[in-house]
Amino acid sequence: IGSAAPVVQDISKVAAIWSVQGALLVGIASVIVLAWKPVAASFAEGAKHAIGVAAAELIRDGDTVALSSGSTVLELARRLRERRLTVITNALDVANALVDAPGIDLVVLGGMLLRGVHSLGGHLTEAAMRDLRADTAFMGASAVDLEHGFMTEQIAEIPVDRALRRMAR
Repeated sequence: IGSAAPVVQDISKVAAIWSVQGALLVGIASVIVLAWKPVAASFAEGAKHAIGVAAAELIRDGDTVALSSGSTVLELARRLRERRLTVITNALDVANALVDAPGIDLVVLGGMLLRGVHSLGGHLTEAAMRDLRADTAFMGASAVDLEHGFMTEQIAEIPVDRALRRMAR
């Protein structure tokens, strides 16, 4: 992906890589990056669902998790509706998926609307993130590159994704 920019550059700290139906779950300390190889559109939905299921299995009831924006992270959020968790997110789609889930304590970060990605970003979002901690952060990624790390095409989300990664213990 030529226009992607790095979110996490030091991938030498990769603790684990899981392959799920043509997709990757990459663990770095307490940050899980959800990335999937570009495949035909008919397979993308199945791969994202499989990633969501596998990622949900990594979360323990009672955890505090931070979720970034993105369609793959949204699939994870849909698998958490029956769980007992605290979820921190800047993603409007994720918040909407969990807004009426009875066991979810939902923290929606404020900020400026990033219309193209249905999330909130900017200084207010980053400031709120400095005061919060999560057991694990789940982030979407457009690509994984050994030299440049995890990448996204959404330039406006890079500072927020980096702050979200720092939230994880």
